[in-house]
Amino acid sequence: MDSRLVNRLLAKLTIAFSCVLLVPLIAALIADRDHVWIFIFTLITTSTIASLFNLFGSRRPRQRLRVREAIAVVGCGWLLVCLMGALPYLFLNPADPIAAVFESVSGFSTTGVTTALSFNDFPPSIRVWRCLTHWTGGIGVIMLFIIIMPQMNSGTSYLFNAELPGGTAERTLPKIKESAMMILLIYVILTAVEVALLLLAGLPIFQALNLALATMATGGFSYYHDSLISFRSVYVEIIAIVFMLIASMN
Repeated sequence: MDSRLVNRLLAKLTIAFSCVLLVPLIAALIADRDHVWIFIFTLITTSTIASLFNLFGSRRPRQRLRVREAIAVVGCGWLLVCLMGALPYLFLNPADPIAAVFESVSGFSTTGVTTALSFNDFPPSIRVWRCLTHWTGGIGVIMLFIIIMPQMNSGTSYLFNAELPGGTAERTLPKIKESAMMILLIYVILTAVEVALLLLAGLPIFQALNLALATMATGGFSYYHDSLISFRSVYVEIIAIVFMLIASMN
């Protein structure tokens, strides 16, 4: 196995992950300035990790990605993303690293389980991050990676097949990258439509955004600990039900 190629691709994946961190950073700048430092430190840490992977990575710009390397990238990539995703929780509460990793894995795997006794312990920016890990896990971390990475011969098809569940990963378009882009576009449009409908139903922007991110991932994370009950709105429940059904379809 070409470990230097794997390192280079993991460096690119870490850079893509760092871009996702900009969303909660912006949320913190808008409504939670006391915790901006959490995401700045996380960005510094992930940038350092990316630099280390790049240092020990391959220098050849175009290189054939084989099945063995693709499986290593997917396996190590998921582990790496889950560990990096735990950093905001860890910076918020350094005394409980197990809970931080648990929350991150639960988010990216769209499991939806939590160790938190109350979400009131989480500032708004961390709540955005929780639901964003859900949303990112719903579309697939490696799928996002495929979109931003340069074409590497037939290697992207191995990543595509390794990432998507089921016996056979079916393409919607001839090229893997085009298929991934189309899937992401549909995912983003549906999320935006749900946010708009939730705003019309009377939810504040942060609550609407968090609920839409979690709904499209069909995982169960919510803005409140008792989920939809706290909103006390049949319209919110109907919107969530409709979009969960849509998100569960092929």
